[in-house]
Amino acid sequence: DDEEYYHADLIGLAVEDLAGEALGVVAAVWDFGAGDVLEVKRKGAKSAYLPFTREMAPHVDLAGGRLIADPPDGLFDGESAGGKDGESESRGEDGPSAKDGQAGD
Repeated sequence: DDEEYYHADLIGLAVEDLAGEALGVVAAVWDFGAGDVLEVKRKGAKSAYLPFTREMAPHVDLAGGRLIADPPDGLFDGESAGGKDGESESRGEDGPSAKDGQAGD
């Protein structure tokens, strides 16, 4: 599926907002049971946790090494770490999904 990604493919992607401003780098993909969550490591600030949905991550460009994000206001401001949610293994109506394992498994 075009909107399913392995964790290993997402980790290391540069995260940019809709205007092209750098927000950080995907450091991890977490599974807490309620939907995929990307931990975005920010330079000089605490990590932010971005729900991995179509609304929050409308474009993933694996070939270009980046993820375009449309985070809620304040998520990437200051030292706040944002909220945490979970992760699912399959794509639902909420958006793209991430899977454990390596490509080709």
